[in-house]
Amino acid sequence: LEGYTARSEIFTVTVTPCEHTGINMENNICADCGTPLAAMVSYVLGSGEPSETPPEPIAKYFVTFADAWEYATTTAPSDYTDVTVFADQTVEAPLAVPAGRRISLSSHMGIEGGTATITGTGEATVIVNGELHLSEITVRNNTHHAISVDSAVSGEGEYALSLTSVESSPTVVDGLDVAGDS
Repeated sequence: LEGYTARSEIFTVTVTPCEHTGINMENNICADCGTPLAAMVSYVLGSGEPSETPPEPIAKYFVTFADAWEYATTTAPSDYTDVTVFADQTVEAPLAVPAGRRISLSSHMGIEGGTATITGTGEATVIVNGELHLSEITVRNNTHHAISVDSAVSGEGEYALSLTSVESSPTVVDGLDVAGDS
């Protein structure tokens, strides 16, 4: 029904898609339309210069994890983005972190808590050519490496891959391959 318009002599109805501008964090559904959401991409716009009042992060919510990852790695107007998944995900093609991008990947499982798992079914689950930070998430691959890092890539930051883990929601990488000249 997206973009559908119905008219009569009495009224006009136009159906527009929900922008998913808010989320109920207890169950990870859109606060406006009730659709289950798979992921959120957030970023901060600014010059990077210190200020007294830090800018508020901008958040976009997505129905599919694939759409969220695509937005974070190609379209988001910032090279530094946070991707938060709200449920376990399976990916067939590797998730690529392009050179020049810094992605922070984490999970939020609602009131039940726990850690989401990203499982790849292809050659690798994540291929890092930029920078990747993992926090409170599990990344695995059933047949190959979970994360492949090209150590020959020189990023702007201090790392190609970093992990943060907390006792209640550990970060787990099941298989790591570092390739290239180091």
